[in-house]
Amino acid sequence: RRLSMANQTCDTVCIIMEAKHYQTAIWDAFRHYQQYQKQKQEQQQPPVSNQSTTTIGTLSIAQIVTSWFTSSLSQWTGRIIATDVLHESWRKYQITSRKNNNGSRPPPAPQQSFLVVSKDQMMDLLVQMHFLLPTNTTTNQYTFFLPHWGKVLQWISAGRTKLLANLKRSYRKELSLQNLQSQSYPGGLSGKFMVDFLLAQGLVEQKSVPFGTFIKLVETTE
Repeated sequence: RRLSMANQTCDTVCIIMEAKHYQTAIWDAFRHYQQYQKQKQEQQQPPVSNQSTTTIGTLSIAQIVTSWFTSSLSQWTGRIIATDVLHESWRKYQITSRKNNNGSRPPPAPQQSFLVVSKDQMMDLLVQMHFLLPTNTTTNQYTFFLPHWGKVLQWISAGRTKLLANLKRSYRKELSLQNLQSQSYPGGLSGKFMVDFLLAQGLVEQKSVPFGTFIKLVETTE
């Protein structure tokens, strides 16, 4: 799964995450979201019900939507998805659930619950939980996202700028791997992560010599 964001200088940072890790991150974010909504609701006097925490059976609407979203990720490619694709996938899932419900064997509880959640509720919750982010170009497309991911991508972009600047200032445009990994980077990102990130982007190269391992700026980098 590709997650990306452009900073103020239009420098786009794109992270490629394995689908299984993206799914894990979504469920982690869902649990934090549910906890936050519960605390927020308890603090209100008198308590006010929230759409996302409304339960259908033993499931909240947010859990229903998250369940369907994670199970459908394998059907979608790229980092952007159109609204009509989401609507159609949701509609087909509801049709399948209805057919199962009319059969001899009842569907699992989550599938039964899908039937009473509208496509507008589904879209609102995916955006509210920050699993989707509206694109700047059109209102009919969304970027796959994660809560606070914008801040993380900003940290990565700033870390990349710092590491490249250090290499450019060095005598041979290279520094030891140990030196770069021991430095501090924005948001507490590890030096190992930043070096691996630049290696994957092809901005630097690694070379081993008898007295250590060095990271060198590639010649094509300005």
